[in-house]
Amino acid sequence: MKYIMTIIIKNLNQFPKLVLKVYGKQPKMMRGEIWWADFGLPDGSEVGYRRPVLIVQDDAFNESRIRTIVVLPLTTNLHMECAPGNVLVTKKEAKLAEDSVIIVAQFYALDKQKLIERISKIKKETMEKAENGMMLVLGIK
Repeated sequence: MKYIMTIIIKNLNQFPKLVLKVYGKQPKMMRGEIWWADFGLPDGSEVGYRRPVLIVQDDAFNESRIRTIVVLPLTTNLHMECAPGNVLVTKKEAKLAEDSVIIVAQFYALDKQKLIERISKIKKETMEKAENGMMLVLGIK
């Protein structure tokens, strides 16, 4: 599957915008990986800005032609670990600058183009804790 990244450059002299299209293969995104995602500006209590996310969508969907991917955001606000189901992930495991918390109550279906860069893959045990937290939020468990 190919993707197109569009870059818009504004000319300082008010000339028409120059649009560059870069063609390439979409990077593979796998369940259990942490990626940088661009959420844009936050609205209300929604997540915003550039932040790490955990991919929780099944790999069969990740490898399909579906253009969205289901993720959970991470936060460095360690007080969020106290919320039911949330999971602490160490900076060593996540390969981030700080320890973080996976917020299991904030599912997002993002366009795959909003995932910017792969950071790491979490341990199986950490993923199982996140899965248990998601089931708690959804009332499955």
